[in-house]
Amino acid sequence: MGFVIRAINSKNKETVQILIKINQQYHDGNSTTVRCTPGAVFEGQVEVYLTHPLDVEYLRLIFRGVEVVNYGVMGRSAKGDTGALFGVRTTLSLSQTLDPGYHRFPFLCQMPMVNFPHSFKHGLLDTSYTFTATINDKYKTEQPFEIKFEPHLETSPYAKIHTYTYNCDGFHITLLTGLNYQQRRDHFIRIKVVQKSQQEQESSSLTTFITSTTTTISASLKRYLTFDGVSVRPETLAISSSSTSNDCASSSSSIMSRRDIEQEDDGEILEIKIPYASPLPSVTESSRFSAIYKVCVHVKVRCGPMITLTRKLFEVPIHFGTMPHGTHIPDGLLSYTDDAVAKDMTTRAKPRLDLSSELREDSLNADILPVYTESRPPSYYPELSPIPSAFRHNRIDTYQI
Repeated sequence: MGFVIRAINSKNKETVQILIKINQQYHDGNSTTVRCTPGAVFEGQVEVYLTHPLDVEYLRLIFRGVEVVNYGVMGRSAKGDTGALFGVRTTLSLSQTLDPGYHRFPFLCQMPMVNFPHSFKHGLLDTSYTFTATINDKYKTEQPFEIKFEPHLETSPYAKIHTYTYNCDGFHITLLTGLNYQQRRDHFIRIKVVQKSQQEQESSSLTTFITSTTTTISASLKRYLTFDGVSVRPETLAISSSSTSNDCASSSSSIMSRRDIEQEDDGEILEIKIPYASPLPSVTESSRFSAIYKVCVHVKVRCGPMITLTRKLFEVPIHFGTMPHGTHIPDGLLSYTDDAVAKDMTTRAKPRLDLSSELREDSLNADILPVYTESRPPSYYPELSPIPSAFRHNRIDTYQI
């Protein structure tokens, strides 16, 4: 889908509607979300509806990428940091009069092999990639059409999951699903908690703190965000607990509705559901922003009818990538944080806007050269052939803005 933008002339009651669309095959399933990755190619069109003839000096399509930090909320100065990642434009129509009715201008966009930052919106950060269209700089889109960009981030060099075991006071804790997870593909974090035997606990500092009848184990997934060196309060994305008490459940912003604990003879399996609505992977390369995830395991002990003590037993960083387990980063992939990429104004480091394949085929079929025969080559005439109408009315010029 796209956005309809209406511009109405109150004197002549002229209406201009502009609709930006991306072809359905590039959408995320049946949703209206369009996702792209480094090197991706996708096609769309700008549709214009007119109630009266309109003299079009130019119809331009603009594609911008930004990573803007809200310095004002942080009480800081922007220091000249505009947050611009790229800005390219192309002319879809030039010097023509459009008749009343619908007009369609197909386009093609090719992303460079550059790991731009992941699309993300927060009160302190806006990372977005948007298309806008303008006619004569008079009729402009009020709401841009946004696509979701996902960089290539390695999840794990191994296709097989490696478990991680940690021994702490009173417990053996094992992450059965490992430390690495693929964004929007891995849905659960499973943790096995085994309480040490009485003999093992004799040397533990928690011997008098833990009793099997009053102990509650809980696990949570937390996200730590940093904006330009300023850390914000950690977010609890999901929680799993063997207790059904309201005080433990209310501390989570995303609680599993089903029973998430499986009992085993030698311990408990805590299962945390990874929220699909929080698709941001781990971010460590950006100079403006970072996102780190951790799994925390806590123990709650009820020492009496009104006294409950909580202690953090275990905390370990985990990694969220965007590529399947065992898949490596493609060769030639560049990082947007490199100075050479920021200074490169070519399509090697910036997106390319062009005629779509559909319009290109129509243009090529407009002038077809005669074929050779077995006896003699075809005769060519000295006069020049006319410029194909598709190129005359849809000249493509790409600029860096």
